[in-house]
Amino acid sequence: MAWEFTLAARTMRFMHRRLRVLELRVREQDDAAERLLSSLEDLSSDLRLDEVLDQITAKAQTAVGGKEFALLLADGDRMRADRHSGIPKPSLAALESWADEHRETLLERGTVVVDDLATDPALAKLPRQAGMPLGSMCAAPLVFRDGLLGVLAALAHGSTVFLPGDAAGLSAYAAHAAIALSNARLVNRLEHQAAEDPLTGLANQRAFHHVCAAEFSRAQRTGAEVSIVMLDLDHFKAINDAHGHLYGDRVLLGVAEALRASSRGRDAVARMGGEEFAILLPDADADSAYEIAERARCAIALVPVASAALSCSAGVATASPSDASPVDLLALADRALYEAKRHGRGRTVASRRVASRSSLA
Repeated sequence: MAWEFTLAARTMRFMHRRLRVLELRVREQDDAAERLLSSLEDLSSDLRLDEVLDQITAKAQTAVGGKEFALLLADGDRMRADRHSGIPKPSLAALESWADEHRETLLERGTVVVDDLATDPALAKLPRQAGMPLGSMCAAPLVFRDGLLGVLAALAHGSTVFLPGDAAGLSAYAAHAAIALSNARLVNRLEHQAAEDPLTGLANQRAFHHVCAAEFSRAQRTGAEVSIVMLDLDHFKAINDAHGHLYGDRVLLGVAEALRASSRGRDAVARMGGEEFAILLPDADADSAYEIAERARCAIALVPVASAALSCSAGVATASPSDASPVDLLALADRALYEAKRHGRGRTVASRRVASRSSLA
């Protein structure tokens, strides 16, 4: 009887310990689920591509804590390391090669766990990296509508391995990250389309005004001057009438290339509508702006046209943000362009007036 009582007591103690362990596991899983949910909400809350890419790797530690991470993105037929947690370049190159080799496997099988990286020829150098020896990997594909967008790889130090719960957590996170990445790319593409002239690929009028406002804000802090060049093709209607609008579009494409080539890397070139173009010149005084306008006119003159040489007129205006707003400066450049047209076209006129400050439209 005493033996049976002792056995029952031991069984009860064992059950109590087991219950405490199970309760602890449940609490840990609840905490992990809450952290994962919070990370997924953060991903969904932002549609800007750079921020989403930053967050995918930054928040991945919530899904699989205490690990190194690398986000590889599909770039054509190659996988390219985009964001990571400080992994050395040789290790990133090895991960890229491994992902290229297993691209179809990842798309078909889903999350892959490699317990010992030394056993995989493509990854064998990772454990030998002196600065960051890595022992195992869990790689989850970012798949959206049957397309592989990338791979999120979690890498553990030394002999640490990934448990089934780690793989499941990373898989769930990668699935949501793929949706967030796809949405961010769509928004980014739409923003680019909204800011681009569909024919030439230059900035459109709306985007040009936005860039002007940003540049004036910067120049106000630095005290630098800003210039705007307005250009208008001379007698462009005659080209359209003689050769048709498709031919005129090809001429406009040539003009856009000429303007890109003749402006500086930091300048903003826009098609304002029809055959009218504009160039925003940060940190350019009146002399520099006039020189760039003339260079642009000479480049446009080299654009081949069947009937006659192509020419354009240009107006230049320069001011500091304390003297004029972007709208003021644009109006001055437009008036100077009108003066160039009025005086016979095929020339550059620089504005000699500074408008009074007005509010930004």
